[in-house]
Amino acid sequence: MARTTRTKQRKKRRIKKIVARYTVLIERDDETGQYCVTVPALPGCVTFGDTFEEAIANAKECIHGFLEALQKVGLPIPLEIEVTVEAERQQ
Repeated sequence: MARTTRTKQRKKRRIKKIVARYTVLIERDDETGQYCVTVPALPGCVTFGDTFEEAIANAKECIHGFLEALQKVGLPIPLEIEVTVEAERQQ
C-alpha cells in the first residue's frame, strides 16, 4: 500500500504594526555643549546631538535601529514603563 504524505502548508505570518512611544532623557554636557540622549526602556540605546533638535532626530533613528536589531536576533521588544519626570529645558 502506497504511503501518502501530506504536503506541508505554511501559514502566512501576519505582521501587526504597533506604535510604541518611548521616554527619552536628554542631558546637556556643559563641557562639550552636546546633548546626550538615553532611552530608559532600551538599555544601551544612547545617542548624542550638537543641538537639541539634532539630538531628538538622532534618538528617533537610534530607537528604530535598536528595535530592528532586537527583531533580527529574535529578542522581544521591550515596552515602555511609565515614568513621570518633570524637567525644564535649559537654554
